[in-house]
Amino acid sequence: MTVKKDAVVEMHYTLKNDSGSVIDSSEGKGPMPFIQGHGNIIPGLESALEGMKIGESCDISVKPEEAYGVHHPEAIQEIPMEALKGIDNLEVGMELQSQDEKGNPFIVHIKEINKDTVNG
Repeated sequence: MTVKKDAVVEMHYTLKNDSGSVIDSSEGKGPMPFIQGHGNIIPGLESALEGMKIGESCDISVKPEEAYGVHHPEAIQEIPMEALKGIDNLEVGMELQSQDEKGNPFIVHIKEINKDTVNG
């Protein structure tokens, strides 16, 4: 079988950052299933997998523009600790779900914890 649009694909993966540290992996878990060509995975990975055959493996490097987007440091916001009352054991790296003023959900990634604020 060849990976092509509409094919149901299962893959094992290891996601690393630029310094080679593992961010996520399917090791010890089942393979990740998805349908090729339907935007179920990041575009750069989907493009790189197109045409591969069962059992093949590869190393793929995906540019931010073809993944989750370019990092925008100006998007980091300070959140008052008071707004996070009731959340026990805040830690750097945690992900919290929030809403904008229109009720649209978004994820806050905790980058730094200070005495009175959290940067995310």
